[in-house]
Amino acid sequence: MLSAWEDGKNLGDVLGLETAIVGAWTTEKPETMALGDAKALVDAKALVDDAPAFDLLVALQVIRVDGARATVTRPKLIEAFNEIRGYGVTLDKLIDLHEQIVPEIDEISDMLVRAGAEHVMDRIKPGEPLPPDAEIAELITVLVRFRTQAVATVTATLASSTESNIESLVSRILGDYLEHTSEPSDPLVALGRGQPQ
Repeated sequence: MLSAWEDGKNLGDVLGLETAIVGAWTTEKPETMALGDAKALVDAKALVDDAPAFDLLVALQVIRVDGARATVTRPKLIEAFNEIRGYGVTLDKLIDLHEQIVPEIDEISDMLVRAGAEHVMDRIKPGEPLPPDAEIAELITVLVRFRTQAVATVTATLASSTESNIESLVSRILGDYLEHTSEPSDPLVALGRGQPQ
């Protein structure tokens, strides 16, 4: 930043570029609250076998404890966990799924970020003067739009894949059900089979 300033660059633009590259775009904002409130947020939905729910989330760094205060780093994740737990799924199962999914998502994210970084690094080379202000502003716009479109594309693809898998699962369940209800052991079905069509 000092080099940019010495070169006469607008420091605000340089800071803007840094924010665009490493800034907090997260759609989840951490929430800090009293430790008791954080425990109630998790344990209010706890099932019998979910006793260590809060401790598990602390171990995953989904919740950070600092004395009498706690910061929920992923409030939407906890909200989703709580809703699904309401249907009888244990937190252990949800955390297991979460731990399996995160590395896959990280791999997808890495691929997308590398693609965006290649474009930026072609324009900003270490040891060389920064591009003109207008070019920096354009790079900031490109990075912000890239992030938005990358997330939208992955979300749409995941939604499409999930819909296909749900349809396939429902078809299998119904197929199995119909197969079992049409077995000769069912007296009504057996009688029906003897009748002319």
